[in-house]
Amino acid sequence: MTPAAIAMAAGFLQQSTIHVIGGETERIRSFSCESCTVHQETHGNCSKRDGLRPEGKDGYALPCRRADPTAFRKTSLASTVLLEYTENRAIFRCNPKKTQSVQKVMSSRAEINAALAKLKKLAPAGYFIGLHIRFAAPLMQFQTYNKEWAQRYSERAYALRDPTIAWGFSTTGACRWSVLPIPDPFSILQDAADHGLHYGLVVAHGPIKSRTIAAFAHDKREFTDDEIDVISATLRRLHEITEPPESLTKAQQEALRCIAEGDRHAAAAAKLGITESAFKARLISARERLMARTTAEALQRAKDYRLL
Repeated sequence: MTPAAIAMAAGFLQQSTIHVIGGETERIRSFSCESCTVHQETHGNCSKRDGLRPEGKDGYALPCRRADPTAFRKTSLASTVLLEYTENRAIFRCNPKKTQSVQKVMSSRAEINAALAKLKKLAPAGYFIGLHIRFAAPLMQFQTYNKEWAQRYSERAYALRDPTIAWGFSTTGACRWSVLPIPDPFSILQDAADHGLHYGLVVAHGPIKSRTIAAFAHDKREFTDDEIDVISATLRRLHEITEPPESLTKAQQEALRCIAEGDRHAAAAAKLGITESAFKARLISARERLMARTTAEALQRAKDYRLL
């Protein structure tokens, strides 16, 4: 990178944090924010793995130990701008907007995982969570029931006759299975008890056009009022953080449609009249918007959300 380019990048990102990567005698091998998780979390992760240490007020130094001596130039630093590259030293600045966007996605994933772990402890016999049920199917679902019960439930199409689901569509709130005011002519709750789900709870939240319904089971006792409050609050939070976007930008839609049509990146870029790097940037933007780890997952979610 030329001094002029470095100066332009430095001026554009003047308020960003500077990071220094390199060693006194080692050649730079590679460094990618994407190989960790979120940029700010990267420092903690790399510190444990690669010996990252603070350098100066805002800088970090890392004796790189990775394999490819040229990978630094090649790697996609999605949330950084490279300012300087020498034989054994590299300086780059974070792109605040990109970093914040990636952080938001990763933070949401971490919060989802933490919430599910909490619910698993509260429901030792398992749970099923259907988030944002639209067009008769949830946009996201999670379940921890034992394999035998999950298979039986699916094979007998219990979802079409389940009184807990019927209750969840009729109202919002929480209700123990033992006092459900909905008839159970097919004895689904008794069948569940025969498979170890002796006590249970159903919780429903959200508008009817995007309802979240979840069932939680206990093998030894009824859920306490305090447990119901915690479960309900946790489910409401899951509903909030998984709220799908209302729309995608035209650029994001075009990029995902190209992938759906089987185009490779180079061909898709040519079709849209943009560079391949610009096309990849659009895919990254779509993944972040849809909280997807991969482009394939982003494409599936866009279809599920009726955004394409």
